[in-house]
Amino acid sequence: MGIKINLKKVTLLLFVNVMCIYAYGQEKDSTSKVIWMRNTSFYFVNSFYFGDNMVADSHRLHNMGAEVKLGIVRYKNVGLTLFTGFTRLKVNDTQMIGNVKNSRQIKGGASVFYQVDVTEKSTVKPEIGIYDTSFASSGPGVKIKSMSGTGLLIGADYQYKVEKGFRAVVGLHYHWNNYNVRTAPEYKNYFEQAKYIQLSVGFNF
Repeated sequence: MGIKINLKKVTLLLFVNVMCIYAYGQEKDSTSKVIWMRNTSFYFVNSFYFGDNMVADSHRLHNMGAEVKLGIVRYKNVGLTLFTGFTRLKVNDTQMIGNVKNSRQIKGGASVFYQVDVTEKSTVKPEIGIYDTSFASSGPGVKIKSMSGTGLLIGADYQYKVEKGFRAVVGLHYHWNNYNVRTAPEYKNYFEQAKYIQLSVGFNF
């Protein structure tokens, strides 16, 4: 059975984690091989769903959301981040999903990246990640029980240093989701999978 995600609890947990070790991370020598809590990013995201599946067929092509990513630790060029985010989807075809108006996807997980310093001011971070995800739909007087499952991502962030301690960030990632759905075998792949490309624009400090 998949794990349901409470976005408020996940966000609070990540925030407490930041407050507990942020001061320590800022005092570490920047030349140290191990660096803690040096990259926190906030993004506006636009997710483009595609493929032969219920999520893509029932919703608008592009859907907006937001995401926060916390750089936990980096050793030399390899690092670990935690992230959480949501996407709000607009329903445009109720045939397969029911009489609802909107859906919401929530996710939270971790990723591993490799930092490549292109120039003194610009950095590319290829990464792979895994996360828990939930998907729920609702409309006037209607709420469909949420699906939960697992997501995988692969992509990269590009960061450009605007000034000391502040960077502009653009990201592009491919996401694959697999939900726990009870349905007839011939429809299982259609309902349990979702794929999308996510474009992220934000800032990092």
